[in-house]
Amino acid sequence: MAQDRRKQDRAPLPQPRKEGYFDDYYPREPEPEPEAPELTDRDAYYARRDEYYAGRDAYYAEMEKRLAAQKKKTPPPEAPDEEWYDEPRPARRARRAERREEAVPRTIRRKEARKRGRRRGRAFRTLLTLALALVLILLLTGTPPVRNPSGAARKAGHSTILLAGLDTEAGGVDTVLLLSIDQGTRSARILYLPGETWDPGFTVPWLRSAYTYANGGRRGMEELTGRSARVLGFTPDAYLLVDPSCFAKAMDLLGGVDLEMDHELSFTDPAAGVSVYLPAGEQHLTGSQAITLLRCCTLYAESNAELAALRDQFLRSALLQWLRPGKWTKYPAVWRLLRDESVTDLTFRNWRWIVRVLSKADVGSLRMELLPGHAELYEAFPVYVPDADAAAPVIRAFSPYE
Repeated sequence: MAQDRRKQDRAPLPQPRKEGYFDDYYPREPEPEPEAPELTDRDAYYARRDEYYAGRDAYYAEMEKRLAAQKKKTPPPEAPDEEWYDEPRPARRARRAERREEAVPRTIRRKEARKRGRRRGRAFRTLLTLALALVLILLLTGTPPVRNPSGAARKAGHSTILLAGLDTEAGGVDTVLLLSIDQGTRSARILYLPGETWDPGFTVPWLRSAYTYANGGRRGMEELTGRSARVLGFTPDAYLLVDPSCFAKAMDLLGGVDLEMDHELSFTDPAAGVSVYLPAGEQHLTGSQAITLLRCCTLYAESNAELAALRDQFLRSALLQWLRPGKWTKYPAVWRLLRDESVTDLTFRNWRWIVRVLSKADVGSLRMELLPGHAELYEAFPVYVPDADAAAPVIRAFSPYE
């Protein structure tokens, strides 16, 4: 058995039979190909994927239809003028600050807002205090206008100013007033000098002819100031010439005038084309309305006591309202207006003195006084001749000389 086993071990290994080796001897019929199944696993996957994509495309198509319909109803927002990279740097900083502020809780934002409000309030109060202190310093300083060619003894703190109103149509002066301010007695008085006051030095013997004789302007006011000395007996310390438009602008800057009317006033002069109507009650007059009222009252004050009283009431109300501390901030603008559109020799220091004295004066009893005299004809000219005896005490009260 051992030998048989050794023989088996030395026997060659059986070789695999070559396919088709005996086909010539034993021909075989070809095996039929197996039938393919309807769907394989891969085809099923692709079918499900195509179905998913088809549903997704249908969904997005429906959404696009809805968006298109919504855009037709509401117009699209306008595109920004600049892109984010073209936005100015301060605007970007402000936008980032807003975002950071929105991120802070509301309670903290309220506390910070209250702190900022208190800081702004303190800064505003500080600035207001400084402004009021500056105004007070300016008002407490100043020098009175003085013109003393003869060197006579004067009353301390007493000055006079010649006020003239320009007639824009005729090119001359139609109103001449003398303002007297006394710092010692804290009083202010106004003397009305009729423009037709007799002055034989001109072809037309009127006081106001002095302005046109010197061709107006500063030379005209200097001539009028010098001629007034012949009527008053002393030379006014300063002069101020304003036209109606400048005076109206100044009154509008100061807020106009509130006038309390006890009863209705209606006055009409068809010959002169003058008409004034004021209903009863509190009335607010603008600059142009106040000019019309003053002209009417001044023209007919001698013959109409009611208009004279209304003129004095207007002057008192105007000064009381314009001298209030709340109007002090308007004074620089009024001063610039008078400096640019009027003819005057008053300096800024003179204006400060005038405002300071008037703010302390008793303007509640202010009234306009008429130079005593009478009207008569002189060489076919109607003139106003002053009454020397009656005018002497009046002029003495206005004189700044001892």
